[in-house]
Amino acid sequence: MTKSLSALGVLVLTAFLFTGCVGDKPQVGVVDAAAVFKQCKAGQQAMTYLQERAKALQEKVQEAQKAAEGNQNEQTMQAFQKAVTEYQATLGGEQQRLVTLLNDKYTAVLEKYRKDNGLVAVLSKEAVMAYDPAADITNKVVEALDKENIDLQLNKAEAAPAEAPKAEAAPAPAEAPKADAPKEEKKP
Repeated sequence: MTKSLSALGVLVLTAFLFTGCVGDKPQVGVVDAAAVFKQCKAGQQAMTYLQERAKALQEKVQEAQKAAEGNQNEQTMQAFQKAVTEYQATLGGEQQRLVTLLNDKYTAVLEKYRKDNGLVAVLSKEAVMAYDPAADITNKVVEALDKENIDLQLNKAEAAPAEAPKAEAAPAPAEAPKADAPKEEKKP
C-alpha cells in the first residue's frame, strides 16, 4: 500500500512539473544534447577540426606502414609504432579537450537558459519517456550556444604537437638535478 502511494505521489509530482502550476508554459525543458553538439557552430567546427587532424595523422601512419612493409627492420617498425601512438594520443587528447571545453560551455548556457526562462528543470531527451513537444528546447539551446564566443583554441592546439618534441628534448639535462634534489632533502 505504501509503495502504491509513493508511486502515485511521484506520478502526480511529475505531472505538475510537466504541466506547470502557472499558465500553459511548461516548467520543464527537454533537450537533445547530441543534436545540440551536432548542430551548434562550435560543435561543427570541432568536428571538422578533428576530422582534418585525423586525416593528417592517418597519412603519417600510412607512410610509416608502407615503409615498414617495404623494409621490415627494427627502425621502420619503431617508426610505425611511434606514428600509431602519436595518432592515438594526439587525436584522443584533442577530442577530450574539445569535448570538455564544449560541455562546460553547454552546461553554462543550459543553466542560464533555465534561469532566464523560469524553468525548474531541464531534462535530457534520453531520460524522458514521453513529453509534450512544446517542452523541447533543443533549438533554443543551439541558438543560445551559437551566440556565445567559444574559443576552441584550435591554432594553439595545432602548434602544440610541433612544440612537444622540443619540449621533451629540453628537460632531459634538467632531470639530473631533479634526481639530486631529493637526496639533498633526505640529508637534513
